[in-house]
Amino acid sequence: MAHNGFTVNVGALESAESGIRDAVTELGEMAGWGFASAGAQGMGVREKMLDSAPHIGPGSLGAALLAFGDAWEFGIRYLVEDGNAAVDALGEARAAYQQMDAEAQQKLVETLREG
Repeated sequence: MAHNGFTVNVGALESAESGIRDAVTELGEMAGWGFASAGAQGMGVREKMLDSAPHIGPGSLGAALLAFGDAWEFGIRYLVEDGNAAVDALGEARAAYQQMDAEAQQKLVETLREG
């Protein structure tokens, strides 16, 4: 779709939508260590750190690892939520452009038939 030098590449919107969706899915799976639904809720990071803490060294290092896991449970949840919101917004924008293109094409066909 183009107007006065402004163009929208619907394929690029679809590609961005797909790429963000894939990244969010992977983040959720990594955070949940194979359980995407847990990762999407930010769960799994602390548990993984809790399991790993005794094996990494002195108590202060384990405590730091647990603090990291606590903080990133919320961080991952927000990244997943924001990523999903971005995908939704891109999908809505893409659908609106596609609808406008289809309506414009239909109107043009109707006008040519009448003329």
